[in-house]
Amino acid sequence: MTTTAEIWIDHQNAVVTTMSDQGRTMSEVRIHAAGQLPPFFSEVIAAIGSALTVLVFGPDDAKTELGQRLQRIPVLARVHAMGTTGLMTPRQIADRARDHLYT
Repeated sequence: MTTTAEIWIDHQNAVVTTMSDQGRTMSEVRIHAAGQLPPFFSEVIAAIGSALTVLVFGPDDAKTELGQRLQRIPVLARVHAMGTTGLMTPRQIADRARDHLYT
């Protein structure tokens, strides 16, 4: 099984869930200072590790900005889908990702 990543993101934090043969991990990345998006996006990209398929969703334009950054790194990841959602619990994030990628 290849590694997949699901990212719920807004302009303040991101919840990154990765799934692989070794299991599922979930981490949270928070922005350190207002207006510091480049380091924030770099941390989110580092959190997805070696994922080959990525699902990005969230309530605002942060998902689009992250998707554009990921597409500039074609060896790292392929954005599978993007979607708009409101605030979600970690369980809702995992359920949405599982439903989208594995059904």
